Amino acid sequence: MAKVEITAAYCKGCLLCEALCPKGVLSLGNEVNALGYNIIKADDTKECIACQQCAVICPEGAIEVYK
Repeated sequence: MAKVEITAAYCKGCLLCEALCPKGVLSLGNEVNALGYNIIKADDTKECIACQQCAVICPEGAIEVYK
């Protein structure tokens, strides 16, 4: 099982990670960070295959994936 960590302070809610996730684990949440952006959340990390595509595509470096 993989662990997806999102640094809320860096996330700008661009949704690039959501578009690339092959398992649909990521989605835009209701939580807002200090900059006023809705941040991404990991819904069901049991489905995550730790491909790390989300971490690679994130322009802000807000996502870390651990296997």
